[in-house]
Amino acid sequence: MLRYNAIIDEIPAKTSLPFDPHNGNLRKWYVLYTLLTTLSTVLQYMIMIYCGWKMYTKMEEKVALLSDSLKNHHRQLFKTLVLQISCPTIFLFSPLMLIIYLPYCQMKISFPADVFFTAYNIYPAIDSTIVFLTITEYRFAAKRWCLKTD
Repeated sequence: MLRYNAIIDEIPAKTSLPFDPHNGNLRKWYVLYTLLTTLSTVLQYMIMIYCGWKMYTKMEEKVALLSDSLKNHHRQLFKTLVLQISCPTIFLFSPLMLIIYLPYCQMKISFPADVFFTAYNIYPAIDSTIVFLTITEYRFAAKRWCLKTD
């Protein structure tokens, strides 16, 4: 840790060292950790995709009986749900997987971690923006509020 003038044993940190720095061998426990983390994430996404698909197929059957305005409303809510599930994948889990797998490449790079923290911090704003952009009533209400003149 010459770059930061810090001794790693003295500060709380999670190291990402898949290779032993003394002999260069692969650390089996770190590989197991990586595989379990990946398995957990893949399992969660498989469950979300399965439940989403089941919900979509059942929703299409039920929505066919509704009026056109209710059909439109249900489709808007479903689009919102899909986008709100996809957004954390892009802004939260993808950077996390990059951080977990990057040490296996043995590249001597230094990247600004602030980019990843920005992605974490921007997520709530994007989540709210998704709702405003996909649900027509919210979008019209926001436009009326912004264009309101006193």
